[in-house]
Amino acid sequence: MASVSAFTTTAISSDGLTDESGIVKPRTVSFCRESNEVIISLNNQPPDATVRRDNTFLGELELRLAATYVLDAVSGRSVQFYTTDKAIRFYTLYHHPILKWMLSFFVVLNLALVLFERPAVPNLELPYWATMVIEVSCIGFFLFRFIHGWSFTLNFWRDEKNIIVLVTIILICIDMLSFLVQAVFGVAVNAVRWSRAFRPLFIVNFAEGRQIRRAFRNIRRTLPNIINVLVLFFITIAIFAVMATKFFEDRLVLILF
Repeated sequence: MASVSAFTTTAISSDGLTDESGIVKPRTVSFCRESNEVIISLNNQPPDATVRRDNTFLGELELRLAATYVLDAVSGRSVQFYTTDKAIRFYTLYHHPILKWMLSFFVVLNLALVLFERPAVPNLELPYWATMVIEVSCIGFFLFRFIHGWSFTLNFWRDEKNIIVLVTIILICIDMLSFLVQAVFGVAVNAVRWSRAFRPLFIVNFAEGRQIRRAFRNIRRTLPNIINVLVLFFITIAIFAVMATKFFEDRLVLILF
């Protein structure tokens, strides 16, 4: 067990660190010998930041905000968020590695459903209710992630990526409900899950997909400069495909008959 020793110290200040009797408020300092960590209590900071002077310590909220800005700079994030204590805690939790890995897992799971939905890979098809339960779990986590980001982000609705995520979730839910109604009335045999085409949108429109968005952006900027080469390349492929078809069409007829 770590050995922790605590003691109190005082500092002379006249900017809010003293109580009504004029006695300087004590400050608790804890030291852990095994980890060499020093913990300084910041519960007695002046509530108003405008009364601080050069000899005034920063409050816990300001230290947490400064640490968050440093982590954003290290990680290359540029998210504008509210600077309240609750918003900072939500923002820190949003970027927790476990939640990021969970988002990646549900995105991959949502894309992999195409292997198990009708028409599925042979011997891998699952009942429609099984795939629906899995997709509801994925959509539920996406919605939780969406609301979590909404809770601390400034100008949340000005970002078109958030609107795309919300519209995609709504369209998928509508498609799931319509498919479920058709399955209940026994006409799901001819039903088509048209919302499957929107599933890849979750990859690029969440905050964690900025590298993928950057790659697509680079491709889009490069295409105008190489469009002529691409056209010639596809024409060459088409010519050789037509030539191969003409050369081997007789052999193909012999193989079939």
